[in-house]
This record gives sequence, structure tokens and C-alpha cells, in this order.
Amino acid sequence: MSELDELVRRTVDTVTMVATKAARFSSKILIGSAIVCGGGFLLGVAALSGGIEAVWIVLGVVVRHDRLRLAGNEHELGGDAWLA
Repeated sequence: MSELDELVRRTVDTVTMVATKAARFSSKILIGSAIVCGGGFLLGVAALSGGIEAVWIVLGVVVRHDRLRLAGNEHELGGDAWLA
């Protein structure tokens, strides 16, 4: 039974090590994602400040309309018939 106990201990240690590394990696991904999202939010706020916000809104509507049209999803425009 000693060999079996040693094998089980090594297996548990290996699985624990892999789980620890995965947890550390996912924490780093979470922190990186939060930084990128926060930066994107701040950039968006800066882009929409002042008189340029109307240009960005119109540009967003046009891009959305074109993407739906190119994807063949014209029926998803629904209540946005004024865009056509």
C-alpha cells in the first residue's frame, strides 16, 4: 500500500500545483481586463465630451446599420426603420 499512497500523494500534489497556477493566471487576466476596460471607458468619456459627441453617435449608428446589412440581418433593424 505504500506505493499506492505515494502515487496518490504525488497526483494530488500535481493537481494542486496546476490549480494554483491556473488561479494565479486567471487573477492576472482579471486585473489586465479591468485595466483595459477602465481605460476604454475613460477614452470613451473623453471622446464623447464636447461638441464631437453627435459625430460619434451618428458614426456608431451608421456602422451598426452596415454591419447588420452585411451580415444579412436586416430583419433585426426592427424599430430602427428610420435608419434605412
